[in-house]
Amino acid sequence: MPGRAATASLVETMPSPVIDELLAGPLRPTGATIVASVPVSDDVLNQVARRTGARVSEVRIASGNRITASAAGPFGIRIPLDATIVDIDASLEVVVQFHGFLVANALSVLARWLPEGTRVDRGRLHVDLSRLPQLAPWRPALRHLQSVSINTRPGLMVIDLKVVVR
Repeated sequence: MPGRAATASLVETMPSPVIDELLAGPLRPTGATIVASVPVSDDVLNQVARRTGARVSEVRIASGNRITASAAGPFGIRIPLDATIVDIDASLEVVVQFHGFLVANALSVLARWLPEGTRVDRGRLHVDLSRLPQLAPWRPALRHLQSVSINTRPGLMVIDLKVVVR
């Protein structure tokens, strides 16, 4: 659909303050619908982990909303991580459930090494995806977010957004 692609590329090239004013101002396009798919590769997740000083590396995205990685534990011991994305909400906070008794129980201990924008709650990791650079152009539109979903395939996580201007 030419209109859909044109809309997405137009929004991606606009600075966030312009988008914010467009969506909040008196001339906002009430009722307009914007649909976008935002791809995030495992390379991007590894770059974010390095930039934030997280002790997580070798992040790999797999099918079925699964993610694997390696964490640096105490005494330099590498801890394999296996997790499933179980939820995503309108603020783009993703909830990740870890598999394996040791990792699930050690999560609270590892919490101090987690990057900014993450927290642990009831044995699950919560990650704020809105901080990813790929989603920066969409931050002002989040208050108009009608639906969001996340799907993975090897090497790629795709965040589908539907924004309806109110």
